[in-house]
Amino acid sequence: MDKNVVPVKIKIKSAYAPNLFIRAAMQRGRALYTADTEVSIPTEDIKFGITLNPDKEKYGPGDTALIKIKATDPSGRPVQADISLSAVDESVYSIRRDSTPEISSFFYSKISNWVLTSYSYPITLLAGASKDSEIKVRENFRDTAFWDGSIRTDAKGEAVVSFVLPDNLTTWRLTARGHDQSGMMGEERKKFLTSRDLVVRTGKPRFFIEGDRVWLIGIVNNNTGSGIENISTEMKINSRTSKPVRDFRVSLPGFGSASKFYSVDVPEGGEALDMEFRGTMKDGTGDAVKYSVPVERRGIAYNISASGNMADSKDVVIKPVKGDEDFEFMPEQVWITVNPAPLVQMIRAVKYMRDYEYGCLEQTINRFMPNIVLMNLLENRNFEGLVPVNLREGLSSDVEKGIKKIEQFQNYDGSWGWWEGDRGNGYTTGFALYALRVASDHGYSVTQSVIKSGLAAIKRMLQNREIQTNDEISYLLYVYSMHGRWNHDIFRQLAGDEKINAYMAANLLKAAVLRLRSGARDFETEELNKTVPLLKKIIYNTAKYDTRGVYWTAGRAQSWGWAGGPAEVTAHILSALVISGDSGAFTDKAYASLSARFSGDHWVSTKTTGTVVIALCEYISWKNTAFVPDGNISFSLNGEKITEFSYNLNSGAGINSLVKMVKLPAGKKSGLYRITASGKASGDTTFTATVKGTYLFKPRGLFSFMKSEKRNIKGLSNGVSARRDIFFLNRVRDMKQQEYLVPQPVEKNSRVATGDELLVRVRFTAQEDFGFMVLEDYLPSGFEVIKESAYNGEQPCSHVERRDNRMVFFFTGIKKGMEYEVAYIIRAELPGSFIMRPARIGCMYEESIQGWTLPLIIDVEADK
Repeated sequence: MDKNVVPVKIKIKSAYAPNLFIRAAMQRGRALYTADTEVSIPTEDIKFGITLNPDKEKYGPGDTALIKIKATDPSGRPVQADISLSAVDESVYSIRRDSTPEISSFFYSKISNWVLTSYSYPITLLAGASKDSEIKVRENFRDTAFWDGSIRTDAKGEAVVSFVLPDNLTTWRLTARGHDQSGMMGEERKKFLTSRDLVVRTGKPRFFIEGDRVWLIGIVNNNTGSGIENISTEMKINSRTSKPVRDFRVSLPGFGSASKFYSVDVPEGGEALDMEFRGTMKDGTGDAVKYSVPVERRGIAYNISASGNMADSKDVVIKPVKGDEDFEFMPEQVWITVNPAPLVQMIRAVKYMRDYEYGCLEQTINRFMPNIVLMNLLENRNFEGLVPVNLREGLSSDVEKGIKKIEQFQNYDGSWGWWEGDRGNGYTTGFALYALRVASDHGYSVTQSVIKSGLAAIKRMLQNREIQTNDEISYLLYVYSMHGRWNHDIFRQLAGDEKINAYMAANLLKAAVLRLRSGARDFETEELNKTVPLLKKIIYNTAKYDTRGVYWTAGRAQSWGWAGGPAEVTAHILSALVISGDSGAFTDKAYASLSARFSGDHWVSTKTTGTVVIALCEYISWKNTAFVPDGNISFSLNGEKITEFSYNLNSGAGINSLVKMVKLPAGKKSGLYRITASGKASGDTTFTATVKGTYLFKPRGLFSFMKSEKRNIKGLSNGVSARRDIFFLNRVRDMKQQEYLVPQPVEKNSRVATGDELLVRVRFTAQEDFGFMVLEDYLPSGFEVIKESAYNGEQPCSHVERRDNRMVFFFTGIKKGMEYEVAYIIRAELPGSFIMRPARIGCMYEESIQGWTLPLIIDVEADK
């Protein structure tokens, strides 16, 4: 190639039908570049033509675009067809091409491309930040300007659509696809432009952090071939004019550009920073853009909750974590939540799980499974007014998506791990099959080959006892029995174990009852009938009590593993007692205890919450419980009344009326917060008080990373020690001119400039064997992650996610005393002084197990 574009002609032969593939490969230096495209050659009788005619070639932002659509067959005759039309920002396809196959080649057979192009050199990909793109202020930016999937052409083969364009200055791609009743297909694309003669853009971060000092960039572009003189520029931050760091007169040649820096100190207390930049020509025309950029606290949000009830616990006390040399807890709000019955708690909990931000296998399942069971419970009861509309509507779609994701997560050997591709284990495999069984029992379609393969995996795990714990085996046996399978030898061994705990007893009791119901063999029936009362006796004898009532636990280590803590194990016990028809006092006590352990909008974690909701549904269905729907309760904080509730759920009031927020005086702290309830309500009415605030890190704790100490925040850490280090990355070449990235220690007088790459490394060590941990490392504003793994993809975690404001690493299991390390690469995009908040590593299912690194400050210069 002697220029950027070289045409290549390929003669299309009839033998190439119905399709062919064209692939180009180019080697330059150590890099290999490839691109390929598919060309379909369908027969004429299955394809019609679509023409798209915008009424203009060029629009302004906010204009109305009118698109004429015409469908004709190969002979030019009009076609009555159903057509979809989209208008999408062309830059989206620069990031990821449209992989939707051409419509006729999709519905009619074609060959596949099995040609592969490989390359022997290691490749490092470095990416950059995303682009932005009378004077109308442009602030309505969308990637998709229009979508309609139900356009129908008339007898003339014509249709007309119109839509208002957003404020993006970009090229828009129209894509039309359609078919008629005879099976003919059609597809067409067309581009049009939204532009201005003078265009302004900004260089800004994805978010700000309180206390940051950021140099924003205002950029002015001339989109014409003629020069423009005396362009005035203005940057406003929160409606106040900001002076540039260095001001100068702006005149631009044809297609020229200029930029100015504007320094902003991000204030505390705001949720967003509004920025507006404009460029104005001498005739008063020009361009302006406006953005609202979120502002995050310089600390970490943290909530502390306590629960009470209207029977014997109307007074609760919340004690915030005491600060130390590194941080202080700054309370901001008190939230009061009233729950007239566990049913209200369950509705809140299902909403909490549906909105949860992460999506491992367990969270995918609990996003929909408890909702299925709860909606089935409410189907014939008069509580529809309590349930938020979004929990009922779209449930079927949510379940189908969840089932599809579970099936996609399955490994080749039939097992499931915590994340897709993660090594399978007994708990996650059992949980996936449990969820698929529940979905199937409620009428949803499940792929039977997935079930068959999963049950084969459980069979292997039951036979390979040496790599499974008894807790895990008991859970697998219970799930196995749900699907009509059984292993009596395993049941006999576990039931006779002298060290059997409450969690095992619950699983075995449910398994035994299900086996008896499904038709056990004679000798099995005799043994099962003898064992069931023994298992119940173990449950009775292992019961414990605290201020919230009875509870069960499987042991200390299980609290941060799959079995869970007291609330989750108690839910398993309640489920087992209900399934076995136990009408004793422990069943009712377990139900009341679980209600008392509700905190805010969930129980401990997503996994515990899902287990509790299903157990409570089973109890309510069995007992047919009711509740008192009205009440009048007032609340005081440290002796002063702060709010009251007067409610009648039969009036149609939803659960949102049972939550109130009270702001605390700014800067005012207390050693404890005593919330007292009084008034008239049923004894089983519970309430939760939550003090919400922020761990603010003291200035002496905010070290420049050149001076940071290699230690963690001891006052917040429990069970895990963690530290974070940062290194410069230098690019060096060896004798063969191969390029490498080499970490370099930070020297005393080192400075960071825009464009510099830094390696961020987090190391942590656990004091026990922990399962299912998550590391969240909060990014500094003004930086972009350019590589998620600094070690060629080799990291000890099972899953990695890059968010706008943090990197997230998930670990299925952590070994005691072993040091774990993750590292990624960031690049300085803007000058300024940026706070990097602490990284936190903790158990996903036991919040008290956690480790924190120190925060730090990174100063970035405009140039070296």
